[in-house]
Amino acid sequence: MLNRGLSQIGLRILDRATDAYPHAAPRFFERSFVGIFGSHAVASYVLRKYRKQWERIEADLKGPCKILLVVDVCIGDTVLASECLPAIQAAFPNAEVHFVCNRIGGELIAGKPGVHVHNFVTGDRGFPTEGDLDCLRELISKESFAVILNLGPFLDARRLPEPARVMQLYVPFAAYILRAWKAKGRRHISYYARAYITDFLGGRGKIVERNTFEEPALSLNTNTVYLSRTSVETAKVFLNSHGLEPGYGLIFLNPDATSQFGQIPFDVQARLLLHCTGLDVVRAVLLGKAYSNTGVEERLMAQLPKRLQQKIVIVPHMPIEVYTALIDACDMFISGDTGPLHISACRKWIADDAGFTPMRNKTMILAIYGATDSRMYGYDSEQPHHVPANQDAPSRSFSAPAPCRNISCINKFGKSCNEVRCFDGLSVGEIAEYITSHFNRRTMPDALVQISTPPITITVKPKREYAF
Repeated sequence: MLNRGLSQIGLRILDRATDAYPHAAPRFFERSFVGIFGSHAVASYVLRKYRKQWERIEADLKGPCKILLVVDVCIGDTVLASECLPAIQAAFPNAEVHFVCNRIGGELIAGKPGVHVHNFVTGDRGFPTEGDLDCLRELISKESFAVILNLGPFLDARRLPEPARVMQLYVPFAAYILRAWKAKGRRHISYYARAYITDFLGGRGKIVERNTFEEPALSLNTNTVYLSRTSVETAKVFLNSHGLEPGYGLIFLNPDATSQFGQIPFDVQARLLLHCTGLDVVRAVLLGKAYSNTGVEERLMAQLPKRLQQKIVIVPHMPIEVYTALIDACDMFISGDTGPLHISACRKWIADDAGFTPMRNKTMILAIYGATDSRMYGYDSEQPHHVPANQDAPSRSFSAPAPCRNISCINKFGKSCNEVRCFDGLSVGEIAEYITSHFNRRTMPDALVQISTPPITITVKPKREYAF
């Protein structure tokens, strides 16, 4: 697609300039890019253009209708963007809301009340495949959507049925994000996605039209996922088979990432794993089996002394719901910027025909960032310009002082830097010290939230259930 080609060409040019001038080129680009496209004038112009399209179809949304939201192709984007759905429901209470998203990520939000989830997207390095587009075209042809709200940057409306009803919201949303970035406000993508959808649908762009940017009056993090009882029970069986219980000194380390620019360096992971297994309060470290960096978990384990290898439990490939339930059982989850990180930061519920039952939701989230800026995709309950994880526990993001990091680095799939500088200067000692201090602050382990907890009665549609 044209958008894909132009994006890749632009990133290649910037990456070559970064290779040659790692300090100057990225700074010049970000200041120029944000200064121009994050201006009030550009944001207002873009809003006016899309408001005209909205006015042409607004009459069709006043009564019962169907609305489709399409988002980016990755697991993390599915989870983060799903929090736009309540804003759509609030703006159009008579509408039937549909959501097209990633195949795996959609399994975790299929229990969201009042939403029809179509999780058929597989994606290819951040872009929709021809098969994804065929499925989307079939869905649009079958359903009569009053409007299709597209938040994905690489979906060409001209390749879809009824292109006039497709609102390409990514451009005005990007202008909105860049304006927040320029104003040095909170920068998390999920927070501003909710704010933008709420303002665009309900307020018709009142926030954008103001001369000075103001923080939207929204709760910082409401990201939520839903699991079946079967998946939670399967996770409990897995832990019990290793003599473990939720909340009793468990750390989960995710060693994998889909991009080398987000992959925590091997030596950093090895040092942190040695530190974690050496803590007396840590009973076990769950080590996820990698999909992209095949065999990294075995290589990491081999770096440990034999006595500490006994604390390692390798988590095999399993359904995403079971994996998520294991995260919830742990005191701490450590990961780079990848889908499981965003899942770990979500509030977790058990959903079935009886209603919703809250899970433990006491996992401390520790993220180590490479290319992407932690303020846009991270979680931190202490640092400014960040949002906390949606857990009853602290969250913390660590980033190296990489001089070349800039706003274009959010597209890790498009990066082609000859040298990965993203983690240069990362203070592993500071991270290890934080892990130690977190466990020292704990006075006693958390008890397991029993499956028999009385549910909150909310009617939800049944979900698929999985077993190993």
